[in-house]
Amino acid sequence: MKNAQKDTGHLRNCTAFEQLVLVCSSIGNRYRPSNPSLALAAISDLSTKASQSVNDVMSALNNYYMAVDQRSKRFGELPKMATRVLSYFRSCGASAASVSNVLAYNRKLQGAQGKTTTEAPAQGAEPVAPAPVRSTSQRSFDQQAQHFLSMVDILVKESSYQPLEEELSVSGLSALHQQLLQSSLAVADAERLLAAARDKRNQLLYAEGTGIASLSAFIRAYIRAAFGQNSHEYQQAKIPVIKKQRT
Repeated sequence: MKNAQKDTGHLRNCTAFEQLVLVCSSIGNRYRPSNPSLALAAISDLSTKASQSVNDVMSALNNYYMAVDQRSKRFGELPKMATRVLSYFRSCGASAASVSNVLAYNRKLQGAQGKTTTEAPAQGAEPVAPAPVRSTSQRSFDQQAQHFLSMVDILVKESSYQPLEEELSVSGLSALHQQLLQSSLAVADAERLLAAARDKRNQLLYAEGTGIASLSAFIRAYIRAAFGQNSHEYQQAKIPVIKKQRT
């Protein structure tokens, strides 16, 4: 993915912090910082929560992708359905003016759908949720749903429009419109949950003074002071390197 490098390395940082916690644990009862935030129980708990937050983001991201895929499938039905409606409307004896209005909405519903592109992320990288690419010809999903509803409204007012095919009936088309709205709401909800998961992860990993990035530096400073720069303990603590990621 082109932008994957902007949002990578979080799992690697969690793994590095886990390694640092193991170093502290291996020191045993000689590891006794006065800062309660650096206590072994505290950093072990933080390590668990940080790793879980990264997993939660990946889960929320997968849910977002599924919601986007479902929305694309729902809206992908519109162009063909609109053409079928137009054909039936022409056949039922509707007025030329009404047919012209339905034709106008059909034209708005044709063309390229809002597109999303994804590429396989690099190993260990978190994919970046793609944003739909909308054209300039009223192609947003909300506009598509509104155009379709306006088309259905014309059908309601035409008494000769009485198809026996359920999917072409006013009730069938109204049900499709509700599905369109629900699919858009599902994407919005998934996006909200994804943003919340990322905020929580960023706090646990990168909050100034309390995240694992800051605490890892504090832990190394303590071990250096307690055991000396050339000590075996400090040399072990230097191995994991946590780099703050762009969030």
